[in-house]
Amino acid sequence: MEFSAPFLATYWPYIASILVGIILSHFVKRSFQPQSPGYTVDVDPLEDKEHAIIPPANPLNNQLIGEGNAPHIAYPWFDNRLEEAQMKKISAEFYEKMNHRRSVRKISDEDIPIEVVENLIRTAGIKMKFDPYRRHESSTVAIMFA
Repeated sequence: MEFSAPFLATYWPYIASILVGIILSHFVKRSFQPQSPGYTVDVDPLEDKEHAIIPPANPLNNQLIGEGNAPHIAYPWFDNRLEEAQMKKISAEFYEKMNHRRSVRKISDEDIPIEVVENLIRTAGIKMKFDPYRRHESSTVAIMFA
């Protein structure tokens, strides 16, 4: 091989590493590109019917398809609304409690029932589904204290 292709014999490790780099960059680039939708709309351009026209997307309309048709399911825990005076009283009490809290430096050494800790961990696990980072963050904190 040295007599027929001295360039390849001398520089084959560099050429191979460049080819491997190009192939790896191609796969990395494909993995970071957004996925195209898994469906296609088959529209005949010669068909002149109203149902064949696809309306343009409205970027200001965030309503999901079928969301307006869904029936309202009331939560039994939130059906009873408080009166305005009661809401003001409870919010003022909550503000007073939070206003006295200054830092986390004063950690109590009193025992807490394990059921309370388990309920707090369960509550941290039911974060909203649209924010996976916050859900992971809460789960990490819950695991640290478990």
